[in-house]
Amino acid sequence: ELKRFGPERGDGPLLAQLRTIDVGPGLDPAKDPHLSAATLQGMRDAVTQGPANLQKELTQFYVPNSLAHNGYLVAQTGNYGTNYQLRAIVDKLGLGALRNDIATYPLAQTDRTLQTLSGAKTYVLHIPAGQLPPVNGFWSVTMYDPSGFFVPNPLHRYVINDRSKLHRNPDGSIDIYIQHAEPANPQQRKNWLPAPATAFRLIWRLYGLKPRALPGILDGKGWTPPAIQPCVAAHGQPLG
Repeated sequence: ELKRFGPERGDGPLLAQLRTIDVGPGLDPAKDPHLSAATLQGMRDAVTQGPANLQKELTQFYVPNSLAHNGYLVAQTGNYGTNYQLRAIVDKLGLGALRNDIATYPLAQTDRTLQTLSGAKTYVLHIPAGQLPPVNGFWSVTMYDPSGFFVPNPLHRYVINDRSKLHRNPDGSIDIYIQHAEPANPQQRKNWLPAPATAFRLIWRLYGLKPRALPGILDGKGWTPPAIQPCVAAHGQPLG
């Protein structure tokens, strides 16, 4: 496949460097008698230690980025140039992510105070009137467990989107309730996105963002998804 789909022009320097240790199409470092034992061991270490190193880089990237985006990670996707670190981070979170002009994916693994999202707590996403995502396509917010799988629940509800028949507050705003236990209040239950009892993550999908809105979403100065607020709804009503 590497021979069939050639590299981008900018990848040349890195590929040339990798060829010196026999990494590339048709090459096999295990068959090269000229590679030292230390070099081969270093390559093995790169493979075994890679996931942990990438997780560390993800954490370092997530914290300042989420602080600038109301608690969400918002990144350039689908076109990375030679930013291999960002490409690896995005692939870890969502392999095959599209370009931002097609879709943008704000992701949250913590609340706005950087506390891990957990079904042991209750949360609300308060969307003020007139502040739904500025899309020409559609928007959605999906619940996942830490491994990226849907969360089984009695409603078989895994996503809330622009097609959901949500309850609106008298002022036109919307509260989306994120919790493990089913709310007793029927209006809250209508807007309930079930969470697991343990850690989870939320991902927004914004398809066909209005062109004028895209730069502000990427730099954190425009529309942002609503903050994930623990414990008490925006209107001061406890979550039922």
